Amino acid sequence: MNIFEGRPSLDHRTWDLPPWGHPLSRIVLPLFIRHADRLLPIGTAFWVGRKVAWVLTATHCVTEALRRDGRFDRALSGEGLPAQADLKNVGLYVLHPNNGGSDNTQFTLVPLETLNGGRPLDAIFGYPTFEDGRVTGALPLSFDPPRIGETVYSVGYHVLKPREEDGLPFQAVLDNTFDWLSDYQHRFTVTEAKVERIFLKRFAHGFLEGPCFAFDHDIAHGTSGGPVITADSRIVGINSAGARGYFDRPMSLATMLYPLLLTELQYSARRGPIDIRGRDPLFDLVARDVIWTDGSEEHVGFRIHED
Repeated sequence: MNIFEGRPSLDHRTWDLPPWGHPLSRIVLPLFIRHADRLLPIGTAFWVGRKVAWVLTATHCVTEALRRDGRFDRALSGEGLPAQADLKNVGLYVLHPNNGGSDNTQFTLVPLETLNGGRPLDAIFGYPTFEDGRVTGALPLSFDPPRIGETVYSVGYHVLKPREEDGLPFQAVLDNTFDWLSDYQHRFTVTEAKVERIFLKRFAHGFLEGPCFAFDHDIAHGTSGGPVITADSRIVGINSAGARGYFDRPMSLATMLYPLLLTELQYSARRGPIDIRGRDPLFDLVARDVIWTDGSEEHVGFRIHED
């Protein structure tokens, strides 16, 4: 998988991959919410898991969807998102390509049905409506903090057409009459950066409350929720926020993944008359090889607090 395709030179630290058909687009997906009769782009997500597939994104990308829903107003004004939430009526979707061709790509708008968050991290799992035979891709998750000075690659989408506030006609998308290749346009952007700081507790109260790291480049609006990938193809973080205002120079923050190991993930599937439903902690799913990792879960220690 060549993530340097389209890079003009080594001096360019940000470049665009082909907007459609790149192998990485089977892993990294545009994220949308439905509002009334419009479909609004809100960020980026990516597939995790190989026997069962979830999407992982930044929590702040989905809070707007929950605010529009109305049922979570009390939680959002108080302690934050619930650990589990039913999203069937919220309208949160990822756009998944059905083939790899750049000219004849067909797309499926995949609804996310459940939400499992890793509070207080800016990281949240969504489980999609089950579809037998859906082909997805994944990279191994890493629960190790990256090394100071390590080169990482931030990946995500930002929409050029139509304007974000205008959105797309939802019914046309649902009816497959919307022309994605002519009436919609996005950039699929990679940013190369070096890790500069590690924050094991939080970055700042009220801004990024969980473990995270800073890397020395700005990320574009819309790439929030996308993966931060190492040179050896491990996902070590999630794009969370620009931090130029805190450092007075180009800098961004990515959420680390190790606190997610205690998060319970919901899943379901139907095969003929059999309806399968489950809820398991991420570390159980890792142990059963449902979630692909680099083995770094063995480096994480747990202790029980009094509460």
